[in-house]
Amino acid sequence: MIRNDPTRWRDGRSSGLVELNLSENSGRFTLGGDDSSFTLCLDYPYSHINGKDGPKQVRHLNDYIGNIGLVKSAVQRPERLTDLAALPMSNRVEMTEPGDVVVMMNRGGYWALLMLDDVIFRKGMNGYEPIAIARFVIATDRTASLALDDLPDSLK
Repeated sequence: MIRNDPTRWRDGRSSGLVELNLSENSGRFTLGGDDSSFTLCLDYPYSHINGKDGPKQVRHLNDYIGNIGLVKSAVQRPERLTDLAALPMSNRVEMTEPGDVVVMMNRGGYWALLMLDDVIFRKGMNGYEPIAIARFVIATDRTASLALDDLPDSLK
């Protein structure tokens, strides 16, 4: 029996920690709810490497969101998050590694941060599956005033 429950790929909270299996649901996962939701479109670009030691990178597409921008090594450069609206957000695709933050603005004008903490590999039906460990926060008041301190603490 195939079980394809859409709640597996949705987290209705406005902040939290998530584990995203990049091999499921074509990499789509929805954070938040209603107008302040963000449907992520994520991809593991090294799916041809089927092992537990693959690169720890995730490709983010803006296809279902609106606009995305990237802050590399955000903990070392938190000042880059002081004016989210000034960040370059014209790319369709951004590539993250652990410690990077994707800044998102959805088509409804809501802002969010998504920090990639790690990419782990779990044994699955077809070999090792890449799992993105991330934390997020959504500004439910449509302001662009989010900072690293607004993200939940990591599990590390």
